Amino acid sequence: MRMLRSKYKVRRDWLSKSPPKNSSPIWRAIEKGKNVIVKGACFLVGNRENISVWKDPWVPYLEDFKPIPRDALSQVRPLMVSNLIDPQTRVWKQDVLGQLFTQSSIEAINKIVIPWRPRPDKLVWVKEPIGDFSVKYAYKLSQELSTTSNEVGKNLEAQRHFQTHPKSFGSWTRAVEFIFNHAPQAQKDLDGITRWSCPPPNTIKLNVDATISDHRSTISVVARNEKGELLRAWAKHLDGEDPLKAETHVVLWALELALMEDFQHIVIEGDAKLCFDAIGDKSVTPWSIGSLINNIGDRSKLFLSYSFCWVRREANFVTHAMAKFAFAFSTLSPPFCFNLSTLP
Repeated sequence: MRMLRSKYKVRRDWLSKSPPKNSSPIWRAIEKGKNVIVKGACFLVGNRENISVWKDPWVPYLEDFKPIPRDALSQVRPLMVSNLIDPQTRVWKQDVLGQLFTQSSIEAINKIVIPWRPRPDKLVWVKEPIGDFSVKYAYKLSQELSTTSNEVGKNLEAQRHFQTHPKSFGSWTRAVEFIFNHAPQAQKDLDGITRWSCPPPNTIKLNVDATISDHRSTISVVARNEKGELLRAWAKHLDGEDPLKAETHVVLWALELALMEDFQHIVIEGDAKLCFDAIGDKSVTPWSIGSLINNIGDRSKLFLSYSFCWVRREANFVTHAMAKFAFAFSTLSPPFCFNLSTLP
């Protein structure tokens, strides 16, 4: 396969290029499979410098992975994705997005997490969680597209190794007070053997959780010391209803909060197994949270010591209960912060 890639000069623009003349039978078979591959091939934004806004697929939350322009003439001017991002703050330039794209495209672009540290742009197969090209799924997709099954099946087999590699502050604090006062008893009543445990000496444990429903997510973080004493609790709303992204986002938020509080030694604990598995082993990271996982890795290195631990729901009861309660509030802006001194 490497010889074929070299011979036919397979580059990042291969999917959009016309097939070479006088190619070998196996390469012609691979070329004919492009119409299936483009249905799942999309760039993940990394350093943003090599992705063309109008030519390349780069918005995984749109059907054809390309944004829709407000004005057709906009596509005439070459534009790279890096031009849409503020290099200082690493956020999308909302004014530029508003000038160039339709509202649905803007909403989809804003779902893309921008890496804090530039990494190469990566082409992935978004029809599979890990992002690797799957012959099995591609064959199924080809059937749905009503492509000639015999020919496409042979084409896909030939390329199986070609991976596109409350209403008030008072009511809120009283409710939180109730949750924390009653949580220990609630955990003791559980039949399981899993319990929340205190962190090592001079270490802060931050438990995280998320609640998702009705196109909105609520995330919460609870910080406790080696004695199990509550230090801080936070909650805020997020747009979107992707459970995995919300569970990963709250881990990143916990790191940011820990930095803000100047915690030096931390343990982050939660019950989202897919998220914590991805933090421990990037080879199993779903493409949808790849940038978040990379950002978590970058932020965690700013602490003197850190660890990430998956636990069962019983050991994460307090944070789970707080996230569910906070979800009922129509607004949490700015994010809510609570400690024992703020209780009535």
